[in-house]
Amino acid sequence: MRILSHQTHACPQTVTHSSNTHTCDLSTNKDFLLTAQAASNTIALSVESKDVGQAGNIIITNVGSGTVSFAALPSYMLTPDGGTVNFVTSNNAVSIISYYVLQCTDAADSSTWKVLVNYVGNFA
Repeated sequence: MRILSHQTHACPQTVTHSSNTHTCDLSTNKDFLLTAQAASNTIALSVESKDVGQAGNIIITNVGSGTVSFAALPSYMLTPDGGTVNFVTSNNAVSIISYYVLQCTDAADSSTWKVLVNYVGNFA
């Protein structure tokens, strides 16, 4: 596992969405903050082979008004028992995805990626 010099502190990186797709680039940080929009939101990762062994968190805060929804997680984000994540869609809700990069043999081919994830929602 590599240690990134910028990971010596606990500041999560804010993810800016592009057309409601929130891509967390694991080569830039291990912890991420994203704001789910009043739309269908997609959560994605950018993974490289040097990210294998990295663990971190994605903190999701839903916007304060409007209808928030989520697309299914990408197939490379593996959940316990292969279950579908039932995202909390309440306004202002805070949730977290914890992840561990198990495999990435080709950064250009997401079918070679295995990222173990666990979702916990609706912190109050």
